[in-house]
Amino acid sequence: MRHRKFSQRLSRPMGQRRALLRNMVINLLKYQKIKTTKAKARFVRSSLERLISLAKKDGLQSRRQAYRILDDRTAVNELFSRITPLFKNKNSGFSRIIRASYRRGDGAELVFLELTEKAPEVKPAKPAKVKPEIKPEEKAKPPREKPRPPKELKPKKFLGGLRKLFKKERDSL
Repeated sequence: MRHRKFSQRLSRPMGQRRALLRNMVINLLKYQKIKTTKAKARFVRSSLERLISLAKKDGLQSRRQAYRILDDRTAVNELFSRITPLFKNKNSGFSRIIRASYRRGDGAELVFLELTEKAPEVKPAKPAKVKPEIKPEEKAKPPREKPRPPKELKPKKFLGGLRKLFKKERDSL
């Protein structure tokens, strides 16, 4: 009997459940908003709240515990450097679930799971494009036009275009 053994199983074995949790939390930390089913969102939300509370302590042991759950160094660094400072004045309520719609295939309720505070997006700086200087002499000259070779006629496929004949006969019936 499974009395008092509560866990959200999501119809998956334990390894798949852990992988699902890990991937969804990493994507939520990366994009700060994900679209998923209601059951998965509730499952991920509790772990995310625990991770952010853990990250607020900001010590070596808390980093190791977060790494044990996430198993991704970039996600742990992002959690501790970008996400946690947003919630330094909050004790809970780090994420919210917003209803979206129903999935077309099976009618499952879809929701948005997002962080309550948004971190500014960091875009990589693009190098400025340098345009080559054009001399006044080159501006006046028109560009040379190269003569184009004439297009060659391609042979018709399927015995010289008999496909059209068969289509016409079929359509006329």
